[in-house]
Amino acid sequence: SLKKQFAGKIKLIYIDPPYNTGNDEFKYNDNFNHSSWLTFMKNRLEIARELLKNDGVIFIQCDDNEQAYLKVLCDEIFNRNRFVGVLIWQRAKGGGQAKEIVRGHDYILVYRNFDEILTLKRQKSIQKKVIEINGQKYIKNDDFLRKVFGKYSENKTEEFDRRCFYEEIEKYKGAEKKKEVDEKIKSGEYILERHYSGKHIVCRLEPLEQAYSTFYSIIKNITDTDSPVVEGFLSEKGKYDLEKLGIKGFEYPKPVGLIKILIKSVMMFEKEGIILDFFSGSGTTAHAVLELNKEDGGNRKFIMIEQMDYINTVTCPRVQKVMEKENIDDSFIYFEL
Repeated sequence: SLKKQFAGKIKLIYIDPPYNTGNDEFKYNDNFNHSSWLTFMKNRLEIARELLKNDGVIFIQCDDNEQAYLKVLCDEIFNRNRFVGVLIWQRAKGGGQAKEIVRGHDYILVYRNFDEILTLKRQKSIQKKVIEINGQKYIKNDDFLRKVFGKYSENKTEEFDRRCFYEEIEKYKGAEKKKEVDEKIKSGEYILERHYSGKHIVCRLEPLEQAYSTFYSIIKNITDTDSPVVEGFLSEKGKYDLEKLGIKGFEYPKPVGLIKILIKSVMMFEKEGIILDFFSGSGTTAHAVLELNKEDGGNRKFIMIEQMDYINTVTCPRVQKVMEKENIDDSFIYFEL
């Protein structure tokens, strides 16, 4: 049904499908035989690929039960060469009564719908000096040009300084690099700063609003200042997110913060685009999109799909309550098939 209008138009897909654990506590079928589960996923992922834009990205969450087989299936559907990586989400911590090991993490497989390299982004922790030039704020990065990358010493003397000074560029990097640096100094992208040794440090000016770090593959827990009890990305934070809205009756919602950082990793500087979640459950993805738009002024859209009847008691009410909470003067369309 969606392909008629949205084929080739979805920027980002996030799904958290049944893990095939054999767990009877879930309201949906989580007890397929192995081959049936793979067929179940294959049918849906092939449609997902057709829905993705040429620059689209898909995140697929799973656990140990089918992770290896899902990876092989996705290699076939999305192309092995377009595999970005596996993210590890720490969903629990502490001990437990597990018979074998305490499983405190899930996997998130990431594929891109294009051949070029995709850099997943995360919010940069600003530790370097910020300067202002003509009303524009820049981070002054004085450690991007090094003699040898990865080399580090506590000795801060000039002899052991890992930075490549302007006067040393030809020696360590060659004449072409020196020419490139000179051109960027001329254009204002780089500036020179005098070192106490008399030499000059090459500083790169990075616009503060475009600052980011490359996403780390392990999504560790962080303390959420909004909750003194429940911490940031743990699974239990998802229940707290729902309880704050006065919604109960859903056992395993994902934390909003987790979905937000996944969306931002692809769309940090893209304020428009459609995000699809066709195992939407309690509506965490919609919640994340709405909050993110409120934070950065974005106009991203979401499409949620859910087959269980709790859409009437959990999913739709959640979207409505988030809109009210964030003072979002908007609406959503709800279809039944």
